[in-house]
This record gives sequence, structure tokens and C-alpha cells, in this order.
Amino acid sequence: MPYYLGLDIGGSNLKIGLLSEDNSLIALQERKSGEFLTAEQLMEQINEMLSTLLTEQKISKDDILAMGVGVPGYVDNDKGVILNTNNLSFYNYPLRDKFTQLTGVPILLGNDANFAALAESKLGAGRGYKNLVMLTLGTGVGGGIIIDSKLYTGFNNSASELGHHVIRLNGVPCACGRQGCFEVYASATALIRMTREAILHNPASGLAQYAKEQGGKISGRTAFQAAEL
Repeated sequence: MPYYLGLDIGGSNLKIGLLSEDNSLIALQERKSGEFLTAEQLMEQINEMLSTLLTEQKISKDDILAMGVGVPGYVDNDKGVILNTNNLSFYNYPLRDKFTQLTGVPILLGNDANFAALAESKLGAGRGYKNLVMLTLGTGVGGGIIIDSKLYTGFNNSASELGHHVIRLNGVPCACGRQGCFEVYASATALIRMTREAILHNPASGLAQYAKEQGGKISGRTAFQAAEL
């Protein structure tokens, strides 16, 4: 029986899904990605996850027809190269060739939010609509645009990098080099920064006390969890 794989390389998590020919999700592997510093270490971790998944499901790599790989940032789809990512250590990295050599599985590489928009238009909430915009919120902010039922990528495949549109002139510096990008105000990373700033300026607050009780560990959920107490 033939299968497909979907890999999501996020700024915080790695996810590999095993799918049947009718796009049904059979199994999912998930691990943290933020602790791995280099692209090569990340690739080793992904290969280990893939091997574990296939072993648990008793499936051979020969049964995998192809794998779709979504990454945050700028991607050269034709060459299979990650040009740059703000939240991961990929820069001009030939991921498609590297991963094909490592696993022997054919790879289709693209921007994660573009792939998400395409999936929603074909299989999810966007079915039946010719035009849609999808916004992805996570470690960063991404976007995907569908026009006339086709993925719109624009110049250099960067048309839908919605997270790096400047919404505040001379605002907070962004990892992309600009200031005031949407991403620095609306992502999980932004929530963590703003929570830390609030604690610093209000050390006697309930938020500061809650964070202290959690051992000082701050996540994008911390402020919301403190507000529920």
C-alpha cells in the first residue's frame, strides 16, 4: 500500500505525519525543534523521527511515494533550497537534495504557510472558494494566498510573507532586519517578549507571581494562564 509523508519544520516543533492515498492521517510524530542549533542536527533529528514512525507502523521507505516539507521563511521551490529562515538555522540550505540523499524519499519543498493555504483550499475550510487568504500564527506569523484556485507566490516566492509587513513605523526590531513587523506583535515569540516586559515593569503583579511559581519559565500561554487564576 502506498503512503505519503508530510513534514512541518517549525520554529518550536517538528511534526511528521503519515498519510494514506485518500489523505487520511494514519500516524503523527512530534518533537521540539528549538533546542537544535544547526541545520545538520535538525536533519539528523528529522531522520530519526522518520525511522521511528515507519518502524512503529511497520512500513518500508519503499512504500513512501513522496514527502511534502514545509518550512517557515523564504524558499526556492524549483531548486529545493531554503534561502533564509528567521527562526531556524537554515541559510541557502539545499534541503531537498540533502533529505533525498538521507532518506531516498522524493521531496517537495515549500513555505509552510503556502502549503497550509493550499491544503485548506483543497481539503479544509477553503473548499468551494476560488480566492482565500490564510494567516498562520505560531513561533512567527505566516500567510498563504490562493487566487483563482491557484497558489499565489509572487516575486521570489515571498508575496505572502504577511508576518513581515511593517505595521508600526520604527517599531520593535524583527529578526528579518526590519522594525515594526506584524510578527513582532502577533506571534508566540511576541507574547513571550511582552510577558517578560510586563513582569519586569510590574514585579509585584499577579503575572510576575505566577511566572515565579512556574520557575520563571515563560511561554506564549503564560499571561493567559495567569489571568485565569
